[in-house]
Amino acid sequence: MSNFKLIELKSWNHFFEITKDMVSMNTYTPFWNFRGQSDVDWSLSPSLARILKPKIAHPSNASKVESSLTHYFISNSKNFNEFINLNLNNYNKNLILVWSFMQHYGAPTRLLDWTYSPLIGLFYAVESSLDKDGSLFIMNNEIIGSASEKKYGKTDLGTYEDGNFSNSIDVVATIQNTKRSFNQQGIFTISNNPLLDHFEAIEELDIKENSAIKLIIPKTLKVELLKKLRGSNIRADILYPDAFGLGKEIVNIALTRANELDN
Repeated sequence: MSNFKLIELKSWNHFFEITKDMVSMNTYTPFWNFRGQSDVDWSLSPSLARILKPKIAHPSNASKVESSLTHYFISNSKNFNEFINLNLNNYNKNLILVWSFMQHYGAPTRLLDWTYSPLIGLFYAVESSLDKDGSLFIMNNEIIGSASEKKYGKTDLGTYEDGNFSNSIDVVATIQNTKRSFNQQGIFTISNNPLLDHFEAIEELDIKENSAIKLIIPKTLKVELLKKLRGSNIRADILYPDAFGLGKEIVNIALTRANELDN
């Protein structure tokens, strides 16, 4: 039996019925995290694992590739304006900070993005792949983190290069201070195993019922939900506070307008 409770979303109001008690305020690491994905068949694999898994089977080899990517990023970051006032060489022992910057700029890492906003999570589940059902993964990170620690022991968040490749799951707050990470209310899951599918890791844990949920978003609801989210000020040009976000939001406006005219 899966640790993930499957629920098919029926409507906008149904979404609030499901998530109404999941919003945590004034906590450093809120108890409930959300990850929206536009294709229901996708699992919970970080970008590094998606790239390396077809070619590399053992985590130790993946860690070697990861180390070279990290050092390349650190050594070349000084060439870009974004890092003029931040010498990442001073942070080479704080890998989560470096990886969070890498993730922000599109480099593959072992970090998996989540948000502590259910509405932002829903946005990412409906904003694209309109011909496919989407999904919103929901997890109680306090319960899952405790279960992982019980199974694998406490993880040292200071370094992930010590040869420990257990299937642990930890939740860490976004450390780097950017407008995008602030707007997206971001948070990460991370494992000692750089190739780990986080879905499979959660499935291995002994957790309480309803601590993990996979909410299925039917493709027929996507455009309607996108319109509702715009009305709640959850828009691409806010979540991506640059010209890229503006372009994405114009695409979303086109989709909702076309749907209105078609009906």
